Amino acid sequence: MNVLNTLKKSMFNIFSDKLSNKSNQLTQEKKEFYIGESSQYNRSEKASFRIESNYSNYSYNLNYATNGYTKNPIAFRAVNIIAHTTASVSLIVMKNDNDKKYKVSDGQLANLVNHPNPFTSRIDFIEMIVYQLMINGNAFVLKIHDNENKICELYNLNPENVEFLFDRNGNSVVGYRYHDESGRFKDYKIDRITNSCDILHLKNFNPNDNIYGLSPFAVATGTIEQHNAAIEWNKSLLKNGARPSGALTVKNEKGSFLTDSQRNDLKKEIDYLFSGPQNSGRPILLEGGIEWKELGISPKELDFANSDQIAVRHIANAFGVPIQMLNNPESSSYNNYLEGKKSLYENTILPLLNKIISNVYNHWVCDCFGCEYFVTYNEDEIPALSYKKEQILKNLKESDFLTINEKRAILGYDPIANGDRLS
Repeated sequence: MNVLNTLKKSMFNIFSDKLSNKSNQLTQEKKEFYIGESSQYNRSEKASFRIESNYSNYSYNLNYATNGYTKNPIAFRAVNIIAHTTASVSLIVMKNDNDKKYKVSDGQLANLVNHPNPFTSRIDFIEMIVYQLMINGNAFVLKIHDNENKICELYNLNPENVEFLFDRNGNSVVGYRYHDESGRFKDYKIDRITNSCDILHLKNFNPNDNIYGLSPFAVATGTIEQHNAAIEWNKSLLKNGARPSGALTVKNEKGSFLTDSQRNDLKKEIDYLFSGPQNSGRPILLEGGIEWKELGISPKELDFANSDQIAVRHIANAFGVPIQMLNNPESSSYNNYLEGKKSLYENTILPLLNKIISNVYNHWVCDCFGCEYFVTYNEDEIPALSYKKEQILKNLKESDFLTINEKRAILGYDPIANGDRLS
């Protein structure tokens, strides 16, 4: 999946006509709103939304996608691991009925969870939310209502095309403005009484801005730039014959110098015969008083391998991915990999998934179908966390003070006849 192109073009053409059919009133009400880019500018003046290609800016920044995600292999892999792993967890629709909970496998809500819209699966929908949170620090979701005012479709919105609408004082967000690729736009106001809106904004915590979320790329910018520079350095080094640059000196007793023609011919000959990876290690024959003097620091002295591993650890820490998941040679054993996978789920995947489920489904979607419905997942079905269930079973087996039915209740099973006795 080309995430950069998907972020740029995600569902605009698909539902721009749908938006037009739902409401032909493409509002022009600029009198009540000011459009804001972040909380760090003067909102007393009208300002149009803009994209700035600067790592230090918290606005939606294409540099995070181009220089960070698409050019750095460690960041690319870390983001993909988080997105794919989070989306791979199956979601379950549950219903509370007289203090009993049971699974709902069909119905409009279950279909909406598994198929958010006719063009997107549940996995793609969750992946896109994670990609946007990881790259931009913000994600936007649009809900479409049917004739009965129930939610029938959910769409990922491109953050580049969503603007915030502020009140006259510029102190609080009162809505969102969405632009499609054709230039049309529609305003979605936040209900002042219920605080509900057809657009949901999910964001990472940002201590410096109460509007926009903080991208992990903003935290890892320095390390990513350093790692990218090291990659380019090694690439240039390989093109130069896997050696640092040097100087050719000419010893001539008569004090004469090479002519321009001789100098150019010598440079072309060296470039042709001794530069590039195909000529790496090829001996050079110098005559006529010409000597080679190496300049700069050797790759061994720079110790690129060690600095590369340090950069990998820093990038992995910024995204919450254990170093074992990124093919680190120092911790590549099978046991280390299993421990890394456990840590990935417990410290990154499940907290992120809980955030998405709580905000998108249980708080925003399920309310439309009734407070008795909620969305969750079965942690026992995650292979990396099966050790928890095994530990519980072991503890229950060794406990001699619980009845059979008490043990079954802990595991979520119904009681059985003659189960109110110690095992």
